[in-house]
Amino acid sequence: MSAPEKVTVAEVEGGHWYDVHGNLVQTVPSADGKKQVKCTLRHAKVHDLARGCTSIIGSCDKPALTRWKMEQVALAACTLLRIDGETPESYQLRLLDEAQTIGRTSAAEGNRVHAQIQRHYQLAPVEPAYQEHVDGAVRELDELGCDEWRVEVPCVSRFGYGTMADLVGYRNSRPVMLVDTKTKDGSLAELMAMRLYDEHFMQLAATIEALGLDPRTMGTAILLVSRTHPGSCRLVPVDLEQIQRGWSLFRPLLAYTHAKDSHKPTWADKD
Repeated sequence: MSAPEKVTVAEVEGGHWYDVHGNLVQTVPSADGKKQVKCTLRHAKVHDLARGCTSIIGSCDKPALTRWKMEQVALAACTLLRIDGETPESYQLRLLDEAQTIGRTSAAEGNRVHAQIQRHYQLAPVEPAYQEHVDGAVRELDELGCDEWRVEVPCVSRFGYGTMADLVGYRNSRPVMLVDTKTKDGSLAELMAMRLYDEHFMQLAATIEALGLDPRTMGTAILLVSRTHPGSCRLVPVDLEQIQRGWSLFRPLLAYTHAKDSHKPTWADKD
């Protein structure tokens, strides 16, 4: 099956659409063909693309993330004073904007940490400011005994979605470990106190399936990396029962997404 014609393929994850070959598609030609525009659902239908796994999981409630967002609004309310004559509506909008700025800043820093870990395993130079973050992650991953790590591995599932595998560990040229990296704020003690949620299991389960691997023979884990305390990391193993739970939760979300979008790639299974 041929790939969509004249579609720009991104080099790093940042979009939400994948082609039949597992390539992440961020932009497509505009209607007049004169420029590249951000890929949307409308374009996905034209180019027969699949949604990314993260977008699909995003359709379910995440209590921990919701609470974190509420905390950012509360923090903004503690630091931003109301201006004389400012209407309640204007003040609320300013608080929300400040909270969103905090969120974007945290996400951007997390992306930078993630990118530096990726660079290490691609044998590229690591920025000195993130060397401790990388060293901490490498120490944790070395405990798994893999002789090779492949990063940002694109993959697409026959069920009609795509994703990127953060870290796939190989031993004797065989894939044996899948690790998803999550950056967090906090000390090592705070990382140790953090719990995993269903979305973590869904992400790993969906990635294993898209890679065409057997969850019964693959080890899986979440790597928590602190943004604020360089070198503080925690590797959390995920067992087969949790992976199976993740897949059982992900499949209904996938069906919901296909129905909501009124779009399922033609190359996906029809069941």
